[in-house]
Amino acid sequence: MTVQQALLVGIDQYPDPRNNLNSCIADTLAFRDILTAEYGVQPTQITLLHNQAATLDNVRTALDALFSGIRDGEKVVYFESSHGYRYPKGNTMVEVLCLYDAFLEDTELVSRSQAAPAGSLTVITDACHSGGLKIGRAHV
Repeated sequence: MTVQQALLVGIDQYPDPRNNLNSCIADTLAFRDILTAEYGVQPTQITLLHNQAATLDNVRTALDALFSGIRDGEKVVYFESSHGYRYPKGNTMVEVLCLYDAFLEDTELVSRSQAAPAGSLTVITDACHSGGLKIGRAHV
């Protein structure tokens, strides 16, 4: 697999210190090292968003950049190590990734990735409830 670009999000420190974690940034740095050493991804093609930089606005912007201009056969990776959460919304349980300042709902991740060609996106999450994320289409 040849990866063209990657977005790696890790959050150890949240606004409320009771929510802090201790290894999410280390996870992103280790994953970056795997991408560069094993998959030949250039460091300039990897975006890292850590702690206060991992806001909903910044992640949205970085996701849009990750998905823009992908051609058939190209691969991109989204990796996040952070808190996850789920809550009821009507008759549905909504799974979210907890960014520094807000939630990224699974449905938003799906909608932002819809224009990517089939088979181009790999999503890896290390967060509670992330097994329930509904990433959607067969292109993941």
